[in-house]
Amino acid sequence: MIDYCQRFWPQTTKVVNTNQTEYITFCNRNVPLANCGQNSTKPVYECLGAEFPKISYWYGKVNQRFENGQWKSDEDMESGALIDKLQYCQKFWPSTVAVSTLTPTENITFCNKDTLHTECNQNNPVAIVDECIQPEANCCDDYSCFVPDVNAICCRAMTADCLACQAGVSTNAYCSVCPNLSGCSAPANSALMTNTVILTGIGITVSATIAIGVIAAVL
Repeated sequence: MIDYCQRFWPQTTKVVNTNQTEYITFCNRNVPLANCGQNSTKPVYECLGAEFPKISYWYGKVNQRFENGQWKSDEDMESGALIDKLQYCQKFWPSTVAVSTLTPTENITFCNKDTLHTECNQNNPVAIVDECIQPEANCCDDYSCFVPDVNAICCRAMTADCLACQAGVSTNAYCSVCPNLSGCSAPANSALMTNTVILTGIGITVSATIAIGVIAAVL
């Protein structure tokens, strides 16, 4: 099955049974699609790929982040949906350069604010999920890690302060991605994710797993 998943989603690394069935219309082999009419309830399998950073907000609840293959509530049990999403992504992944809403939605369990983790039971079956986009490899070489605002009133020198202003992020955030840039104090370990590969324009780390596709098979 993994070979079939990789035919459509090359980044697939694992296939698992969802333990759910769906009513699906199949085709007999070597029959034109117009003649397909074989209806059956069959098990569905997920094509799993590499993990990438993502967050989810639900107003009135504690924010969630996806890390190490599972959704987690913010440990402060206070951070909510009024926080700027880019800033919130950078709290956990400092090299985040942008935020993009994903489809489809996910089923996530949230916590009410100021409650113990063991008391969290606020289920949202259609939670909106946002990806915390990571910079592409070597983007510091041509200053392309962030998309600048051409209308921003900022200095135009190729220094940390000027480039951060143009990108609409803090100098610290810019330096976390490009620590060797003029104006940055290079840390011992850059926040740039050196174990990141680029697939279809999105930085995807190669740890843990997420569902990137679904297939069904007649067994």
